[in-house]
Amino acid sequence: MSVEELVRSSIVRYNMLSADDKVLVGFSGGSDSVCLLSLLYEMGYDVMAAHLNHNMRDTALRDLKFCESFCRERNIPFVSKTAEKGKLKSEADAREARYRFFAEVMEKHSIDRLATAHNKNDSAETVLLHLLRGASTDGLCGISPADKNVIRPLIFVKKSEIVGYCENNGLSYVTDETNFQDKYTRNKLRNRYMPMLCEEFNPRLTDTLADNAVVMSYDRDFLLKTAKKAYDDIKIKSGIDLRMFLELDRAIGSRVIELMWKDTVEGGQNLPQKYVDDIYLLAKRQQSGKSIDLPKSVIARIEYGVLYLEKKSADTSYEAKFEIGKWCDLPETDSKIGIFETGKGLKLSFDGDEKLLVRTRKTGDKFSPAGLGGSKSISDFFTDSKIPAAERDRLPLLIADGKIAAVADIRADDDFAGGKRKKNYVLIIAKK
Repeated sequence: MSVEELVRSSIVRYNMLSADDKVLVGFSGGSDSVCLLSLLYEMGYDVMAAHLNHNMRDTALRDLKFCESFCRERNIPFVSKTAEKGKLKSEADAREARYRFFAEVMEKHSIDRLATAHNKNDSAETVLLHLLRGASTDGLCGISPADKNVIRPLIFVKKSEIVGYCENNGLSYVTDETNFQDKYTRNKLRNRYMPMLCEEFNPRLTDTLADNAVVMSYDRDFLLKTAKKAYDDIKIKSGIDLRMFLELDRAIGSRVIELMWKDTVEGGQNLPQKYVDDIYLLAKRQQSGKSIDLPKSVIARIEYGVLYLEKKSADTSYEAKFEIGKWCDLPETDSKIGIFETGKGLKLSFDGDEKLLVRTRKTGDKFSPAGLGGSKSISDFFTDSKIPAAERDRLPLLIADGKIAAVADIRADDDFAGGKRKKNYVLIIAKK
């Protein structure tokens, strides 16, 4: 297939663009982006080109001027931005700044898609890099043809085919001289080891790696779809049913953990396999109250047959004045508490002159649970009542004249139970 046919096929196969989509092309001026911009322009798509001058090398201004000229000659809308000299210090900095700039342009001009010029060689190199560093199935899927609003129409086109397209169509381009330096790992792999592997082991190594990545992506997508269904089936509030989790095949269970991780850490990268294995060991022990530390200040814990992944709690203690007949918002929660003459809740009684406040537990707290006879520490009461550990420091205690009158809407103290004092009330906890 020709380069044009490969690109058209990719656009259709992965539903990259519709006829009325606007598309922003990340335009560096190199052969890949020149090929991509030219093809999309010739195909009749509504294109705009965006170039970020990273200001990290002496020839950066040359590249910017080339991009401006290329687009002006073809009447292609062009926007650019130049980073402050010395601000971007690494390839990671440059990439982050580049995509941030693209997002700004897309929002300002109401553009639907961002097209980047990643090619088949890039995908093959990514697979090999991940393999050398250690990777799961996900890491061996190469570079995705489309990811949300980012599309990569050249992902099945080899570098040699891109250069040939530019030469056959009289398209000039600029060359980033740092691509030939082995300063960066990817450059070293591209310039030294890929040619050696092709010569000594497999002359079609690029095709082999990239094509295998596509097959791996099919497996990944199926496993992820199955894991999402399993995750939905075993969810319990903010955790998952431990028994049902342990019955899952390991390939699905590991992905369920990844889904939990991504729900807990917004925008977080995949959880390293070491921690996935640690969570499995924790789960198999099935010991309530046990926990392990994970990256990003997250803990995994077991509580009464439920596996939780959650952020470590900050100080959630509070204390607030309280009046009968009025709602009181509970800090750090989406709930409110109130005592009223009627309603559905925990039955209490008061003489009417008690000084009331609501607070969280303190060390040494005790009360006399109504109907049990004798006193019990709040800590023991929580354990006996199977209150999850993460909730214990948030539950409100109603205090009357310095004594615990009720533990949330769960249990009244015997001295304040319904019928014990002059007037009966109802304690209610509701959503704000």
